[in-house]
Amino acid sequence: MAFIIIYALTLPGAYIGINALLTPEWDLLFDVNIWLAAFSQIVFTLSMGESISLTYASYLPEGSKLADNVLIVVFANCAFELVIAFGIFSILGYMTYTSGTPLTPLVSEGTGLVFVVLPRIFEAMGPIGHVLAPMLFISILFAGITSSMAELETLINSLYHKIGWSRKKIVTLISIFGCLLSLLFTTAISSYLINVVDGFLTEFWIILLIILQCIIFTWFYDIENVIPILNENNRLKVGKTWVCILKYILPVFLSFLWINGVYNLAINSNNFEITIYILITVLILIVSYIFTNINKIHDKYQ
Repeated sequence: MAFIIIYALTLPGAYIGINALLTPEWDLLFDVNIWLAAFSQIVFTLSMGESISLTYASYLPEGSKLADNVLIVVFANCAFELVIAFGIFSILGYMTYTSGTPLTPLVSEGTGLVFVVLPRIFEAMGPIGHVLAPMLFISILFAGITSSMAELETLINSLYHKIGWSRKKIVTLISIFGCLLSLLFTTAISSYLINVVDGFLTEFWIILLIILQCIIFTWFYDIENVIPILNENNRLKVGKTWVCILKYILPVFLSFLWINGVYNLAINSNNFEITIYILITVLILIVSYIFTNINKIHDKYQ
C-alpha cells in the first residue's frame, strides 16, 4: 500500500483528488446522515458493538495495558485510513483527469474503491502492477479471513463456556452454518444484497447494540469500579469524564442517529429490502434466544 500511495501521488491529475480531499464542505456537518455514515464506518472498522474486543481482551494476561492498547489500535487505524485516503483520492483525481468524468460519480462504495479504482492504478503501473495487484488482493483476502475469525471467536468462546463443547466441534458447526448462509451472497444480486444487509446491520442493529451496551454497563453495573483496574498499568487514565460520556452523551447522541437511520430505512427502502430487514431481525432474535437459553436446551436433549 505504501508503494501504491507514493506512486499514486505522482500520477497526472492526482492534485484534483487531493484538493477534493482537503476541501471540506462544512455545511455537511449539520447533515445527520453524514454522522450516521461516519459512525457506521468507525463501528465497522474498530469492530465495536460486536463483543470482539471484549472476547479478545479476555485472553490477555493480568497487568495488560488495556486503555493504552485501545488508544494504539484507534490511532493506528485512523492514521492508516488517513494515509490511504491520499492514495485513493490521488487515483480518483487521475481517473478524472484521464476520463473527464467528475470525481464524485466515479465511485460511491467500498467495493467500488477496491475493484474499480485500484485496478486503474495497476494498469498505469505497467509490469510492476501485475506484481502488486495479486499481492494487494491476497492481503485483502487474508484481511477478510482474519475478520471472519474475529467474528467467529465471540460465538466460539460463548458456546465453549456455556455448554462445554470442544472448539473443534463448535468451529465446525458454525463454519458450516456460515458457509451455507454466505451462499446467498454468491448470487447474481450479491453486490446489491451485501449493501442492503451491511447497511441494515451497521446502521440499525450494531448502533442499537452499542446504545444498549452503554446503558447496561453504566446504569445497571457500577462502571466506576472498573476505573482503578483500567488505570492500574496504563499511561492513559480514565475518570469521571469517561463515565459521563458512556453514561449520558454517547447513548443520547447515538439514539438520535439511530432514530434518524430507522426513519431513512423506512422511507427509502422498497418491499424487497424491508422483507430482508424483517428476516434478519427474526433471525437475530431467534439466534439470541437460542444462545441465551442454550444451557437449558442442551440439558434437555442430553
